[in-house]
Amino acid sequence: MRALVTGVCVSEFGWELLEWQGYLRSISSSFAKIVISSTDGLFPLYADMHPIFIPHRICGSRDCHRLRSGTIKNPDELVRVRGEIDKVVKQLSFEGYKVKQISAGARYPIASQKFVRYGCAQNIASYDRFAIVIHARNCQENHPFGGSNYPEELWDVLIAQMYRRLGGVTIAAIGTKEASLAPRGVADYRGVPLMEVMDLMASAKLVIGPSSGPMHLASLCGTPHVVWCTDKNQPAIANTNYKRYTSAWNPFGTPVEVVLHRKGVPPSPNQLVEAIVRMSRIRGI
Repeated sequence: MRALVTGVCVSEFGWELLEWQGYLRSISSSFAKIVISSTDGLFPLYADMHPIFIPHRICGSRDCHRLRSGTIKNPDELVRVRGEIDKVVKQLSFEGYKVKQISAGARYPIASQKFVRYGCAQNIASYDRFAIVIHARNCQENHPFGGSNYPEELWDVLIAQMYRRLGGVTIAAIGTKEASLAPRGVADYRGVPLMEVMDLMASAKLVIGPSSGPMHLASLCGTPHVVWCTDKNQPAIANTNYKRYTSAWNPFGTPVEVVLHRKGVPPSPNQLVEAIVRMSRIRGI
């Protein structure tokens, strides 16, 4: 019997979605047991693999798969979770498993990964469905290639224009309350569990927001999206942001309209609403 034990994954959310969880799925069938350690709340990314899941709450500035040196705010938590992993390894060895351990640090291209479509529209029958889901990113930049926040006052204008152009459309905001906004006029679904976020996205006709991990999640939910970002080349993935959204990190070929802008110069609400209207016509909103 063989068991796979992974190291502590401290990845940015987008990297975990498109450079790690799919790789683990591609090799998981070769092992009788799989042990995964990732951020508390992210078990739904791995649920179909039925792993032993060891959650952590490591805080710090994350860069791709690695915590930046000297940025861990709670080093005791890193010690704790590594201790939990060691206990599981010892128990599996005692039970007769041949344990293989790997770290969560390498890049794995789409071709070497296996993906599942996240979310189920039928799972949200108990509460309202929304035609549009937005992620109003509102967190501090931690590296020069990250997505940009969209100013709250521009969100207010954009939402008003969406209601005017799209009629009685229903809109919900997702994300964490610490790192996202719920603009005026939208239903606040920030802070709901990840599984519910996936179901909301899967049932929606369109997801909207600036470049962020949840926008990559929309791709894996198979939901068309409108995203805005700079076209900086990302050396770590050897692709521009545009190619990342349209192909390099889009394994299902989910329809997406990418609005490019210069760093620090966000697109106008008028520019965005035209892209949203174009995509909404395709989706029949």
